Amino acid sequence: MDSFAQLSDLINQHKTNSNSAIIFDDKEISFNDLYASAYALAREIKNSLGLEHQIIGIFIPGSIDYCISYLAITLSGNIIFPFSINQKKDEFRRTISYLPITCIITNQRYVDTLRKKHELSNLSIIDVSGYVYQSASLINFTSEIVSALENVALILQTSGSYYAPKSVMLTHKNLISCASSIINSLGINASDKSLIVLPMQYGSANTSQFLTHLYVGGCIFFSSRIFSPQSLFFNLNKYGITNFTCVPTVAYHLLNQKQLLNDNSLDSLRYICYGGAPSNQESIGQLISNYPHIQFIHMYGQTEASTRVSHYFEPLKKRKAGCVGKPIPGVHLRIVDGNGNTAGAFQRGEIVVTGENVMKGYFLRPEETRMILKDSELYTGDIGYLDSSGNLFITGRKKNIIIKGGENIYPEEIEDVLLSHQDILEAQVVGEEDDLWGEIPIAYLVVKTESETECFIREIQTFCMQRLSNHKVPQALIFVNEFQKTNNGKIIRGAQYDNAGKRTYKNNY
Repeated sequence: MDSFAQLSDLINQHKTNSNSAIIFDDKEISFNDLYASAYALAREIKNSLGLEHQIIGIFIPGSIDYCISYLAITLSGNIIFPFSINQKKDEFRRTISYLPITCIITNQRYVDTLRKKHELSNLSIIDVSGYVYQSASLINFTSEIVSALENVALILQTSGSYYAPKSVMLTHKNLISCASSIINSLGINASDKSLIVLPMQYGSANTSQFLTHLYVGGCIFFSSRIFSPQSLFFNLNKYGITNFTCVPTVAYHLLNQKQLLNDNSLDSLRYICYGGAPSNQESIGQLISNYPHIQFIHMYGQTEASTRVSHYFEPLKKRKAGCVGKPIPGVHLRIVDGNGNTAGAFQRGEIVVTGENVMKGYFLRPEETRMILKDSELYTGDIGYLDSSGNLFITGRKKNIIIKGGENIYPEEIEDVLLSHQDILEAQVVGEEDDLWGEIPIAYLVVKTESETECFIREIQTFCMQRLSNHKVPQALIFVNEFQKTNNGKIIRGAQYDNAGKRTYKNNY
């Protein structure tokens, strides 16, 4: 496989390729037209706005316009930062106050939301068509920022508190290396057609689907339809999709509705990758029995590893519970015990990853970076072991991440919001298993005595919804008298509490 130095090389190789590159609903664009559109927008970014080596945001969901914007940013020599279009005003303004974003690319559908709702007077805004809505002064980066951003291609938001998010810096080498390894592992080729249903601000959609298929000249599909069994089967039938990626619970609920299928609906589907949450072996076994021609692949990874570490190709029989397989090509891992020594087979410890896919670091977070990057090794915070054949098994997480329907939720962020309410004294947010979403956020609260009322419940729900994306809003509040704490007064996360005071409300997000 050819080796590339920059993300721009991936699209440059397709200048004369007339095959379909992106399909969004009923719209389609070829590789050569995608290149021409991205190149034209890149020229406007450089000539009209004078931008180079700057962070440029994308305020568009997965679509043809998103892909043009993504490629234009890298062709113009700038750094990509994908926004969630569902962010609330406070979340959005927090992001742009932390990251020195110079410009945001949007399209006609979202420009009013961007300009009015977020009141952006200090940023340049440009339409994907090349029209400049407003032009602001360039940001003069300090030498510290210039050094931090050297060779960075993409920044993705990850864990951190509400007021101090952490942003993962991924270099061109990180992304190209990871995409190449995934291609080799899954055998992706130009005839593959990938349906992307996960948000583009997450590493899995970005690297394992978009960049891999761009790399080999495969086709990528997006849909504006709500993701459901009906929309999935419609796209599978119409376009001959060969693969998609989701969380385990989504796979169960979608593919177990066989009554919606025609006899040949899934003939084109070659593999399904799933991960981001523990998988139910009984349900996976049922899926494998129902669809023996489809390869089900349990993936494991982290944003800090450009998204992917290992693949487990589920066998028809004798599946290994908790197994996430072996590292993808070019990635190496070991297990470290409590004393920092490499553990033997079947000995549990922290999973440590090495490879060119490992991030450069967190943006302007040297201390946090040093905590997990040691001698070029990524200390994942996940607990597991290797068997005698080198298969990796996940047994727990040191991190507190909650994964709801594929969306990463960081408890600290929600806790910061809750603690900013005058009647909440202490807060702890944990994940609770859910049949539909995999996990949902639940909040335990110590509040002022007079606050435990139904009116207060609704007030807290509104308070959170004004400050957090809808999927982060706790789906239950549980009042406790006090939290279990360590000797130095730190709350013991995950301790068991009496649920007698549980108040629930329906959250459809």
